[in-house]
Amino acid sequence: MAEIQTELTKYLIEGLALGVLIYVYLGIVLSTLARKTATPGGGMAWVPILNMLLMCRIARKPGAYVFLLFVPFVNLVVFVMIWMAIARVRGKSPALALLLLVPPVSIIVPWIMASGPAIGAGSAPASVAPPSHSTQCPACGRAECVGDEFCGYTGQRIVPLEAPPVHAAAPPGIAAKALAGVLVLAVIAFMAFGLLSRSGATFGRSAPDPYAAASDGTRAEFPVDSLSPPARPAAVVRREISLGSRVEFPPGAFPALGLADQALGFIVRSVTSADYRVGAPDPPVYVHVFETVPGKAPPAEGLARSMLAAGGASADLTPVRVQSPRGGIYDGFRVRTEQTVSYVLDKKSAPILIVVYATDPPRWMLAGRLAQNSGNDTGIPR
Repeated sequence: MAEIQTELTKYLIEGLALGVLIYVYLGIVLSTLARKTATPGGGMAWVPILNMLLMCRIARKPGAYVFLLFVPFVNLVVFVMIWMAIARVRGKSPALALLLLVPPVSIIVPWIMASGPAIGAGSAPASVAPPSHSTQCPACGRAECVGDEFCGYTGQRIVPLEAPPVHAAAPPGIAAKALAGVLVLAVIAFMAFGLLSRSGATFGRSAPDPYAAASDGTRAEFPVDSLSPPARPAAVVRREISLGSRVEFPPGAFPALGLADQALGFIVRSVTSADYRVGAPDPPVYVHVFETVPGKAPPAEGLARSMLAAGGASADLTPVRVQSPRGGIYDGFRVRTEQTVSYVLDKKSAPILIVVYATDPPRWMLAGRLAQNSGNDTGIPR
C-alpha cells in the first residue's frame, strides 16, 4: 500500500507541475491579448475568475458570460463562442476557435490568437517626408524661410537637411512571446512524454490477438493445466488500459483491493484475462496477466497485502515462488480467505504481474495448479 501511495503522490506532483505551466502560459496569452486589443485590466490575466472576466472583455462580450462558464455542458459552448469573438477582434478566422475542441492542438490556439500586430498598429505612410531638424535657413540664416522651397532673401533653393536615420523599434512583447513559446513546447512535450511513457503507447500499436505470437508479452505467461482432462480457458479478453483509468472486471472475477483498486490504472498498461474451466458448468478460475509500466508497478507483496486487508480478519498471507519449466522465476504470495484464494506472482525478468483467483473452495486446487504452471512459454491452448 505504501508503494501505491508513493505512486499516487508522484502523479499528483506531476499533475500540479503541468497545471502551473498551463496557468502561466494562459496568463501570458491573455495579458498579451489585452494589450493588443486595447483592453484595460491586463493584470486580471493572473487572477483566477477575473481572468475569465478579462477574456470576456477581450471578446467584447458581457461579463455575465463568466457565470455561464460554470454551467456544465453550456460552458463548453460558451467558451468556444468567446474565443470565436476573440478571433474576430484579432482579425482572424472564427473557425480557428473550433480547434479548441481538438486536443492537443487546442493548447496552441490561444497563442495563435495572440500572435500578430496589435489593433491599429502599422507603419507610417512612405509618402510622408521626415520632418526637418533645422531651425534656420541654410541660405540666409533666418528662421522665416524654414519650410519654404526657396529662400525669400537670397532666392536660393533650400536643400532640406537629411534627417537622422530612424531605427525600427523592436516589436513589443518579444520577451513575453519567447517565454510563452517555450511554455507551449514544454506543455506539449510534458503531455506527449506522459502519455507515451506511462500508458505504454507506441505508434501504430493495437491490441493483439491473445492467440497470436508469444512475443505479445502475455500469451506465454498463461498456464497450461497438467492434469487430464485439463482446465481450458472458456473466455479470453485483452484490454489496453489508459493512464489513470479505472480497471473494471466482471463481478467476482477479481479479488477486492480496497484503495489499491483506484491506483491499478496508474501502474498497468494492459491486462489479458481468461476463465479456466474443466467443464462448461463448472465455476471458473480466473487468470489475469498484467503488462505493467516498467518501474511503476508495486511489488506483488503490496498488491497481496491490499487483498489481505480487504479479506477481513480470517485472511492469511503465504509467500510462494514459482520456477517455470522454461526458466522463468516468479515471486509472490497466496492470499486465502474463507471463500476465496488468490495468487499474486511477480515475474523477476519482465514487467509482468499474474493474478490467479478462485471464488469456489472446490476449485482451490485448480487455482494452485495453474499458479504453479505460470510461464509455460507455449501460450493458451486452443
